[in-house]
Order: sequence, then C-alpha cells, then structure tokens
Amino acid sequence: MSSLRILFLFVGLLACLYLPTVGQGTGSRDTGFGLKGEVRFDFAPDETCARLLTDAMGNFYFVGNTTRYDSVADLNFLIGKCTSEGKLDSTFGANGILTGDFGTFGNSRILDADLQGNALFVIGEANDLASVDTQQVFIGKLDLDGHWDAGFGNDGIFTRKFVGEWASAGAIRVLDDGRIAFCGMTTDTNAWHIELPMAGRLLPNGVPDSSFGNTGCITWSLAHGLSHARGPHSDGGRFETLLPVGKGMLLGGVFYTSSYGRAMFMMVDENGNLDDGFGENGLLFPDISPGFTCTVTHSVKRGPKIFLGAKLDVYQGGEDFALLTLDSTGSFLDYDPVDFDSNEDRLQDMLIDHNDRILTCGLSKSPDNQSPGYESDAFAVAALEDSRTLASEFAENGKSMTIIQNGMESGATAMSESPDGKLVVAGYTASSGPGNYTDLVIIRLLLDSMSQSPSLPNAGFAVFPNPVHDRLWLNADAAETCSIWDSQGKLVLGNVASEAGIDVSMLTRGVYLIEANGFCRRFLKE
Repeated sequence: MSSLRILFLFVGLLACLYLPTVGQGTGSRDTGFGLKGEVRFDFAPDETCARLLTDAMGNFYFVGNTTRYDSVADLNFLIGKCTSEGKLDSTFGANGILTGDFGTFGNSRILDADLQGNALFVIGEANDLASVDTQQVFIGKLDLDGHWDAGFGNDGIFTRKFVGEWASAGAIRVLDDGRIAFCGMTTDTNAWHIELPMAGRLLPNGVPDSSFGNTGCITWSLAHGLSHARGPHSDGGRFETLLPVGKGMLLGGVFYTSSYGRAMFMMVDENGNLDDGFGENGLLFPDISPGFTCTVTHSVKRGPKIFLGAKLDVYQGGEDFALLTLDSTGSFLDYDPVDFDSNEDRLQDMLIDHNDRILTCGLSKSPDNQSPGYESDAFAVAALEDSRTLASEFAENGKSMTIIQNGMESGATAMSESPDGKLVVAGYTASSGPGNYTDLVIIRLLLDSMSQSPSLPNAGFAVFPNPVHDRLWLNADAAETCSIWDSQGKLVLGNVASEAGIDVSMLTRGVYLIEANGFCRRFLKE
C-alpha cells in the first residue's frame, strides 16, 4: 500500500473521532467538548477572560486576570492554555497557566492578545506600587509552551513611560511583516486628568519602530479642559481597538465632548500620518446616540465593509449590542443594535466566522435582576449576515442565550473559532462557594448544522503538504473547487480550482482554513 494512501486512511480514521453528534443544530452546545459542551476553572476568587485565541492544532489560549481580596483587591495577569478537548495543557507554564505581575509592578492584567505562528503576543497594564497614580503598559511575547521570549524587549517584555505617569492598554495586532501594532491611552505630563489617545508599533524584536512617528509611538491631544468637572482620567479620548487596513490601520475608541463621549475613529498610514482620504482629515466622530457615551471596542473587516462593536453607557430599550458599519473612506454606512429582550445587553467580542457571518458575544441582563453589580444572566451570542440582518439559521433566529447555571449570574466575554469550524466562547459564572465569587467558564457551540454524520470519504478530505510553502494539494475525495480563509475569518481565495493544486505562494505566513465539500481543514503557510 502506498504511503500516500496510508496517509489518507489515517486522516479518515482520525476524522471519525470528531464526527458530530446527529441532530445538533447551529448555536447548540458541542456535547463532545468537556462536560456536555462546557469546562470550568477556578484559579482565584475572581477570574476575567479578556481574549480567547485558537492555534492550528485546536488548542486555545485565554488571557485576562485573576483577583484576590485581602485588605485590598490584588490583580494578577492570567494566561492559560487548553487542549481542543478542554483540558488544561500541563506542559504550559505551571500546570496549564501563567499568572503573576509584570516585574515589580502590581495589579497586573492583560487586556488583549494576538497569535502569530508559534508565538503569543499580549498587551496589558499594571500599577507602580512605589509611586502614587502611576500605571504603565506592558507588551509581551511568549512561545506556545508558556516561555517568555528572551529576544523580545527585555526578557520577553516591552514597557516604557509614554507621556504622563498614567497609561492604559487597548488592543494589539501582529502585522503581516511581523511588526506589532498597539493602541491605548496615556496622560498629559502637566495634567494627569487629560487623556491622550495613543498608537504605536514595535519591531519583531520588541524595539520601538522609529518609522512610526519617529519614536514608535504617537499621541493626539483632544482635550476640552473638562477634567475638573468630570473627574480623573476622563478628559480627551482613548483608543480601544485597531484594525490593519492596507498598509495603515484604523483606530477606534471614544472622544469626550462637553457632556458625554462620542465614538471616535482615526485612520493612519504606515508612518502614523493621518489619512486625508478618511473622514474629515483622517478623523471621524459619529454621534451614534446623542447624549449617551458610545465607545468603539472591537473591529473586523469583511470585503470593503468594516464592522465595529461598541458599547453605550446606558441601555436603549434593551438594545445595547451596538454594531456600526463603515467603509475604508470613513463613510458611515449603518448603525443597528441587537436586542436580546433584556434590560441591558453589552457586546464584549466579535469575529467573522467561516460562513462569513458576523458573530458577537457579551452580557445580557433581564429587567428582573437589578441587584448592585449584577451584569448578566447568560452567555449572549448573536450571528448576523450584516449589521441589520440576523442569521436566522443560527440558534433561535440568530440569537443564543446559554444559561450556565440556573439562578446564577453568568456572561460571555471573549470568543474564537476553532480550526474545525466551531465557536469557543469564554466568560464567567457566579460561584456559590465561600470566598469564591466567579469561575472561568468556556463553552463550545456548533456553527454548522449537524443533522447527519458525514460519510467517511468526505470526512477523510485531506490537504498536503502541511505546512506548505508554494502549492497545496487536496486528496481525490475533495471537491473540484475550494475556498480559503485566514485566521481572522477573512476570505482570501474563493472558489479556486483544486485539481492541479492550489498556488498559495502569495499568502503570508500563518494559519488558514480551507473548505471543500462543506468540510474545513486547517493548514500552515510557511
């Protein structure tokens, strides 16, 4: 028997281990994951997951922080790794997790992360315990076994004082050329109340990229002189999301007016200069809901449209999953909320799935639960075709409310799509144990209907070589055409012929999904 045929048979047998359960619809729990589609972890009295990422092998990584309460609240950053089955990977860090503080700083937490090749990049913030009202931003790089990369920054960590004594982290994205873009906020050197939105870029080794604003970081003054009336860290503006667009990037956040905050967008070129072809001289401040603060927190791109997730400071008739649509010129195309029939809904994450749908997740609080500090009844997940149209085939008319534990508070905070086309959602649930307030919960939902099990030949659809450099081949059971998506869910090759192999030489290094005959496989482009 040829070695190639043995490979196909092996892949087919391996696929049998992952055959979906008959009769499960989209949006339902994947009962092959953890215990009835759910895993739960308890590392401290409180756990927060800010970002969830999945690698080419189906392992997933959660980042955020834990909180302990002694005389005061004490935060430690949290980085964890799970296998595709939902078990902590004991080879990563200490029994599956890394936790602690950034150097001598305290109250450390991670706000965002990105996965590129065999490295995980994180951005967070921490307080200088030796100096009052001092906080710095930290950017780190570690391998997928949980070791900090000693060749990046200072033993794996980059940090600096940007302008004033206080800075906060926003988002981080690794660009195609390996440089690292980030955003956030710093404060004025003369008035720590005044917030300055900032963006920066590092070289792959964690050194500031001097081609971006000469110092590797740029800040913009948007102050209105309102700090005394509105309290600390509230004047000016901040960036909370960034999206690579061409050679530049779109920055999103909030700009404070005289009485509330308006959504803020800025487009900069590869050197950090404002793009005059976007909005008004590179800036856009749409008044989404006059009188109510709107902060742009997430961004994804699908074709010519840019979809943005935002949060409002108060609920609008139960409609708080704010979705905005722009194009690359800054034309404001649409705004619509998603309503879970609740008192308040708050978007926490979004992505584009392999079906080209916009997926959002977050918190949803019913009118019956008004206790102080109570935020959410369930994991709220919505699937949309565009900002106005729910994907009716997903869950119940495009919306899923997953109760984690009856009578207990719970909410979704981050999500990621696995290489086999399933949705991994992380969040929290309240704990009834003494001294324990929340647990970290991760569930896995189906993104495609599983009304019948696939046959073995189709389940054996394979790609080779993997990793690939120039040309990718499919086995004889695959369809004559296929489509390829990048790790962010963007379609990069659509309906291409596969009989003579697929030229992937133009793709940048990274993990991709290829779909044929309704099935997906992942591959690594070297």
